[in-house]
Amino acid sequence: RRLPAAFFEPLVSEHEACTNMTSFDLLQYWWNNHSANASRVWNSTLDYSWCIPQHSKKLAHHFIKKARDVRKLSQVDGLIFVKSPKAASSTGAGISLRISNHVGNRLYGGIPCTVNYTHPFAYFRGHAKRSSTSSLLWTIVREPAARQLSIYNFFFLARKGLNSSNEQNVFDFLATHKSGQFRYLATR
Repeated sequence: RRLPAAFFEPLVSEHEACTNMTSFDLLQYWWNNHSANASRVWNSTLDYSWCIPQHSKKLAHHFIKKARDVRKLSQVDGLIFVKSPKAASSTGAGISLRISNHVGNRLYGGIPCTVNYTHPFAYFRGHAKRSSTSSLLWTIVREPAARQLSIYNFFFLARKGLNSSNEQNVFDFLATHKSGQFRYLATR
């Protein structure tokens, strides 16, 4: 499902005010003013049409390594977790696996439901090929500034050994690196 046009209207009308903001400030501004528009309350029902027995279809996430692999998909069924880095992604994947096992146990006597939850599956937008009638899509969205700082700490400090006390390194990173979180969430 696409976001309604009303979701983007404030962004277009505020374009003038946002043009002089740094990427960090723009992310913070969007989060504070528009993040509530991106979510909705889920009406609870006992509809398990998304739970396809795992053995009945090859799992999409098993072979997705490149964008061309997503183009080969005709349809993605089952429980789909859009796994965005540094946004509780491993926790969300674990939750997806537990849900798949518990619901599959209840419905099929021990056979888990189909579940798709890897970073490449989300990065190359495998969820864009989902069936709206036989899938359940969910994700975790993290506040963008905290996510960017977490990426900086994980990928740049821990792996490259940069000096964490140097504030200029942090500011340079935030000014030059865009948040990839929206890429993971987009379907196009």
